Amino acid sequence: MRALFEAWAALKGPDPDGSRTVAVVKPLQDLELRLAPVDGQQPPLQVFKNCVLRINGSEARLRY
Repeated sequence: MRALFEAWAALKGPDPDGSRTVAVVKPLQDLELRLAPVDGQQPPLQVFKNCVLRINGSEARLRY
């Protein structure tokens, strides 16, 4: 899991046709992770830039 997120974070530079981005992001999409509301509030999408994701079995916590 860590390697997938590190590969995404390391993605830099031009990607005119998006193929490099797809190659890195597709395995993450295949995991079908979803953000679940906490206390009735949905976190904004920008949260992915500065966050900590902890996964323990079937439960994950996102801190931002």
